Amino acid sequence: MRHRFLVVLGLMAALVGACGPAAAPEPTVVAIPVPVQAPPAGGVVACMDALASGRLVADARWGVALGQVDGPTIQVVWPAGFSARQVDGRIELLDERGAVVGRVGDVVTVAGGMGAGEAWFACGAPDRTP
Repeated sequence: MRHRFLVVLGLMAALVGACGPAAAPEPTVVAIPVPVQAPPAGGVVACMDALASGRLVADARWGVALGQVDGPTIQVVWPAGFSARQVDGRIELLDERGAVVGRVGDVVTVAGGMGAGEAWFACGAPDRTP
């Protein structure tokens, strides 16, 4: 009798455990193509010494661009290894290590300078401004 009681108790515990909260669904992640610079020759990075400010915006041609209050959207050519993704509807900019360095909507300053095709060649990650 005691053995049957333990078996029933074990089955009840298994059923209660199976009725617990469901696991959270995995977020939907979509890669967003962004233009990037070629890796630096010999590992040495040379960078122009200027700053551009604006808001990170989604752009159909450039993925993540720099929106200007008083001017056109500026294409940004991000450093080698940068990428972007959309996670549950929010676009994030990632550095070469995969760390989030900005999100669409962030007001940022980006070091670098203008290059070919009127594109801004970024020198590193954008700095978020409050």
